[in-house]
Amino acid sequence: MLIVIGLSLFCLSLILLPGLAFAEQAAEQDKQAKAEAAKPAEKPALVNDKSPDVNQQPDNDKWKEQLDKRHVYFIEWLQKNFPKKANELLTVFNKQPEQFTEKLDKIKEVYGPILREERYHPDLAVVMREDLKLQDRRDQLLREIGLAKDEDKPELFKQLKELVSARFDNLIQQKQLQYEYTIKRLERVKQQLDERGKELEKLKAEKNDSVEKRLKELTEQNEKINWK
Repeated sequence: MLIVIGLSLFCLSLILLPGLAFAEQAAEQDKQAKAEAAKPAEKPALVNDKSPDVNQQPDNDKWKEQLDKRHVYFIEWLQKNFPKKANELLTVFNKQPEQFTEKLDKIKEVYGPILREERYHPDLAVVMREDLKLQDRRDQLLREIGLAKDEDKPELFKQLKELVSARFDNLIQQKQLQYEYTIKRLERVKQQLDERGKELEKLKAEKNDSVEKRLKELTEQNEKINWK
């Protein structure tokens, strides 16, 4: 009888033990899953995380060591006033240095006059800046017209006409300011010429007195010489 009971218990353990082990394993896995879920979600890695941002200014200043001071001054001014264009230029410097000088010359043709006028005629520089915005808008409209449907083109052409008219007024304003500055400069030159003319006439009128004064200076100097 005891032997039968023992065999029965042994068989029962063989049935229950694997089930208990499986239950414990499942409980442990559930515990680990809950712990993982409690952790803060990690920021997914973006494909372009390491790609350069075209709107972000390059951090290194190595270009300053390799460029003429005038170029450095111009690029720093460009960074402050037209950061996207400066970033475009420095990207060429970092990636295609052999093309940098050509790119710099082209940008200076457009933006250099604005820098120059800021020093002497700030109001003209403001008008020139506005003209750049008008040109950008014009180019954008032309691209839109090229892609637009036929029914949308009349409105775009109307906007383009208004923009061309605004740019014409801008150019007239630039010419007007330049004309006024030229007149003022000529007035200053004329004033200087008048002063030089008066000085010349005064010298002519005082010739005799000037000659006598100079002779006296020369003779008095000789008299002071001690020949002993």
